[in-house]
Amino acid sequence: MQNRAKLWREKARQQAIAGAVFLTLPSGAEILARRPGPSWFAAQQRLPVGLAAAATGVQGGDPSDEQIADMIGFLRRVMEYSVLDPAISLTPGPDEMHPSEIPDEDSAYIIRWAMRGVEAAELAEFRAVEPDGGVGGGGAHLRAAPVDAAGDCGSGVGVGAGSGGLRYVPTDEV
Repeated sequence: MQNRAKLWREKARQQAIAGAVFLTLPSGAEILARRPGPSWFAAQQRLPVGLAAAATGVQGGDPSDEQIADMIGFLRRVMEYSVLDPAISLTPGPDEMHPSEIPDEDSAYIIRWAMRGVEAAELAEFRAVEPDGGVGGGGAHLRAAPVDAAGDCGSGVGVGAGSGGLRYVPTDEV
């Protein structure tokens, strides 16, 4: 009988390589890398923090020493997962890199890329409070016509369905 776990790992590695991209780092080095997906973050019991904070608008407070140590370990795992060639390892072979050998600016670039830091920054700009009441603006000064439930919502439910469903309330009735 074949070792199914081994076959699955091989297929996962092949898929990772097929979906990987070459990145040129600030130092000029070129690596083959992939971005972690939602299932990887779930396995780590984490979310891409910057993206989650930007999407929700919620920022964390001052972390404890334990939280900082935990985050450092997590960021190392992000790099180990994301960089395929040369691989990153705490016990590197001749074709691998130890995290301490990687320049700080390259580490920061890899982590920002892997955790979609650019996208998070763009999302934060999108969520910015706008005077026009756009997303994040609350819209307190905007007036919109409400839509309310009407009738018994029996068969024929839906807008314009006749009896039952939803009805549009014109602005002048508000």
